[in-house]
Amino acid sequence: MKDILACSYLAELSENETEQEFCVFLIDYLKRLAELNSALKTPNFNSSAFFKVID
Repeated sequence: MKDILACSYLAELSENETEQEFCVFLIDYLKRLAELNSALKTPNFNSSAFFKVID
């Protein structure tokens, strides 16, 4: 579900924001995705504390 919301938000951003703002958001999103990938490989990972709601 979070992936669907993120994709919807990305689509909305690409239509309404400047290219620079969209790129900044996309870079931040990809950094968080990389952090999640790394954290999922860690034992005792608490997913509820990790996820953030996109404003």
